[in-house]
Amino acid sequence: MNLQVFTCLETVEKQWRRFERVADCTVFQVYDWLKEWHRHIGSQHAVTPVIVLGHNVKEDLLFILPLAIETRRGVRRLVWLGSQLCDYHAPLLSPSYRDEVKQPFISIWREVLRIIRQRPDLRFDFIELSRMPSTVGSQPNPFLELPRIRASTFSSHLTDLPQDWDHFYNAKRSKSTRKKDRRALRQLARHGEVRFIEAVARADIDRTMTSLIHHKRLSYARMAVPDIFDVDGVENFYRAVATNPLLQEIVHISRLDVGQSPVATAFCLKFRGRYYSIMPTYDPVYAQYSPGRAHLHEMFRYAIKHNMDTFDFTIGDEAYKADWEDKIEPIFSYLDDITMIGTLVLKKRLVSQLIDSCYQRVSNQTVRRVLRKSRRQLRKWTLAAPSSSANVKAPILPSRTNSGGSEDH
Repeated sequence: MNLQVFTCLETVEKQWRRFERVADCTVFQVYDWLKEWHRHIGSQHAVTPVIVLGHNVKEDLLFILPLAIETRRGVRRLVWLGSQLCDYHAPLLSPSYRDEVKQPFISIWREVLRIIRQRPDLRFDFIELSRMPSTVGSQPNPFLELPRIRASTFSSHLTDLPQDWDHFYNAKRSKSTRKKDRRALRQLARHGEVRFIEAVARADIDRTMTSLIHHKRLSYARMAVPDIFDVDGVENFYRAVATNPLLQEIVHISRLDVGQSPVATAFCLKFRGRYYSIMPTYDPVYAQYSPGRAHLHEMFRYAIKHNMDTFDFTIGDEAYKADWEDKIEPIFSYLDDITMIGTLVLKKRLVSQLIDSCYQRVSNQTVRRVLRKSRRQLRKWTLAAPSSSANVKAPILPSRTNSGGSEDH
């Protein structure tokens, strides 16, 4: 197998665009999505793309690995390009990858690491590959063959979509719940005509995004969780993606208006029959009327009308998803140390994951307080840890799932 490493996205643009049309991947591996991420966030925080192309002896492209190197708290990490703003990280795989590649992936991966690390500018201490699904399209994710692969503490949630909204709604929600939904919608309508709006024109997209970001920030503040829009470049990234003409077939921006007021908004993606709910939110002024839930119903209607077969709530275990989900799929991460500094980080991360896992399983508030204190102490240790290259720093983005979907629906 012939492996090539590139650090400039534009160098591989033509190959990538051509390959993504046929490759097994998720929407988050689309070239223009990652290009916008790097333009607005990665390049502003000294993140170096590390794009690995694998060809067979006939020079047919078999896979693309969209990796990157970022420096966080003085530790150089090999990560997926796109960081925490991609819900699913995965390679792009040729449809024939599984049948054609007989070599164990671990040997391919070792060669990938060797080729990357032989370049002085691409040395790293630690590998942190997160948010990996078990399958990529119709194929098993080869990264799950690696040792040290671990299931994450969160999952992804999906529901199969039928051809008829009414049948779907009646099957998923009880008669009493449907009655409550109708009552809430009538109460909402007292404040003005209720309309589902798809933002298509540039001015309408800008207006909808302004409302979405404002309400999302209110949600973060309400729940006392980190605000992703505090990170330089994040707002510009979402606005750029929403208005990029090359992504217009993928991005779906919508809102629920009451009169002239947007009471619920959502940033979603569409890709190969799957509708991804990325960032929904609502105006807290109208919270008692459940505008987020009414908007979710309209998004279901839209996805069914446009022949989507899956509604993907993406990662995060918010309670409202259980009302609709048909499938819960595990998400995996891969951690590995390369240097002594990397070994320290690995031990810290393993302890952190154990604490997070225990926190989710226990309900005793005293135990939870102890676990929260332990997490804070662990964070202080990390910040005080020795560093080898603290002159540049990648963004430490809070998880988008911290928004709490139950708040927004």
